Amino acid sequence: MGLAKAQMMEDEERGWSSGDGEFVCGDCVGDEFLRAIVETEASAEECDFCHQRSGAKPIAAPVEAVMEAIGAAFYSVYTDPVHVASYNSREGGYLVPTTDTHDAVHGLFGGTFSDEFHEWVADAIFDQTWIVCDISPYRMSDREVLASGWKGFVSQVKHRSRYFFSVRADREAMDDEEIAPADFLDHLSRMISNSELVRDSHEKWFRARIHGAREKVDCGAALGTPPEARFSNRMSPAGIGMFYGALERDTALDEVTDPDRPSLDKQVTSGVFTASRPLRVLDLRHIPTPPSFFDLEKRSEYVVRKFLMGFVEDLAKPIAKNGMEHIEYVPTQVVTEYFRRVYRDRGQQSLDGIVFPSSRRDGGACSVLFFEHEQCVDDDGRTDRAMFVTDWLVLECGSLETRDAD
Repeated sequence: MGLAKAQMMEDEERGWSSGDGEFVCGDCVGDEFLRAIVETEASAEECDFCHQRSGAKPIAAPVEAVMEAIGAAFYSVYTDPVHVASYNSREGGYLVPTTDTHDAVHGLFGGTFSDEFHEWVADAIFDQTWIVCDISPYRMSDREVLASGWKGFVSQVKHRSRYFFSVRADREAMDDEEIAPADFLDHLSRMISNSELVRDSHEKWFRARIHGAREKVDCGAALGTPPEARFSNRMSPAGIGMFYGALERDTALDEVTDPDRPSLDKQVTSGVFTASRPLRVLDLRHIPTPPSFFDLEKRSEYVVRKFLMGFVEDLAKPIAKNGMEHIEYVPTQVVTEYFRRVYRDRGQQSLDGIVFPSSRRDGGACSVLFFEHEQCVDDDGRTDRAMFVTDWLVLECGSLETRDAD
């Protein structure tokens, strides 16, 4: 058998062409996982795609070295429909959505590689029809399952059943791999517990409140959690008070003031509270960066972290105060109630609050702490607070600042 024929058979078996002996550098592959392969396998001083050259040491590896990982990633998502999908000869096509190689490569890897190497990869993978396939063409990928579960949960609590959805899930009408709304919170709980986002907090908590110019806000009870929550908030419905704060004074102020809606003849008072003990919080600001898409051994981590990042974006997105906020807030209110009343971490500890990115201030951190009105007190030296509350938030002496709200 000739070398050319042997190479062709090898290419067909793995599903991509090895090319003509090209070398690629780390800058052209982009992804850190692939960069590490290039650094390990580098044996050429010039890249055949960007023509970067180094006379000191090899900077480019044979394309076969990175194509092993690229091809494996591609085939973990796409497959040949001829083996698993039904073909309708009358309609002249498969009964599931299909795509061609260039569109598939662009959808998976667009923006990852340099333009020159991207085109090479698209040409190297055999040109044919593909279908998205995770186990079977009719089954959702893991990430799609999570996204669909969240979408179903949001729809359920906003428009179908708000208080007893957990006991009447339409499981029989769902596919085996789908997450029923009643099961979604437990599924989310397991993801949170395995992601190390729960931590002990020793921070101070800033809170701000808008009020009339004649109203005095001069103590912990006046500035802390309101005794009767009259309005719905992102994490709590009307009637249920929680302590909304921030880790920075400016963030606390930005969260209660709106430059587009002036508060005439109003003032805003802010202050800083310290908890009577370290708090156990779910910190959604620092979700670990997902591992490389090309690192198949860590694919489950990639799926979960990508979902959590999208989930936090949903939690932090601004919501217009147009009357619909009472509906739009419901999913995050239910999630918050779950983490307040039901969730336990791996050490079986409950949570004291949630920290999340501010929607009003870039880089700011907001918090909702599960402290009620009676638990917000002054730093006055009293030692009998434990008689009527288990824990408390103490307003520091001299921390109050009042200014015009506009």
